[in-house]
Amino acid sequence: PDLTAAADEPNATAKPDLRIVQDMAPATPRRTAEPDLASAADAPILEPGQTAGTSFRRIPLLRDIAAGELTLADEENVRDYLALPAQYVRGDEIYLLEVRGDSMTGEDGVLEGDYVIVDHGSSWDNGDMVVVFVEGEGATLKRIWHDGTSIHLQPSNPTHDPITLGPSQDPHIQGKVIGVARWHISQAHRRA
Repeated sequence: PDLTAAADEPNATAKPDLRIVQDMAPATPRRTAEPDLASAADAPILEPGQTAGTSFRRIPLLRDIAAGELTLADEENVRDYLALPAQYVRGDEIYLLEVRGDSMTGEDGVLEGDYVIVDHGSSWDNGDMVVVFVEGEGATLKRIWHDGTSIHLQPSNPTHDPITLGPSQDPHIQGKVIGVARWHISQAHRRA
């Protein structure tokens, strides 16, 4: 239809002729403003099966992880709370950890200062990225494989060696990584 002619008529409403073109992605609307995460932190938590829309969920950012039973309700271990989109953080025992070190900077692209989103209650499979507490080492972030007797922890940075843990080392798997959040972008340098 001719949209300019309809604009001249006072009661006419013009509707554009919409057609679906195959092999073309739909246009995404431009964002004009960032969401207000401070006020969104108090948004209701969605139950499974509900639609998320713009709902947010408060997720604890832990100071550190200790061996044994991980208790997310212990306020002494919580450094802060961050609001994350509820549609991406489903589960009862979700927490965040700030990444220290460069062992996962290879193909996984997890940088120091990133936050990993961990589901403490989720089961893991071989090849998943997990948080493991190792006595004497503390918590570590690696890809995991279990061969029946030993656990093998694989960094994605090729300059780091894999770690093999036997039953005597009593590793505690503290959860499966379900996402990575990055709020910092490093300074770029123009290449010649």
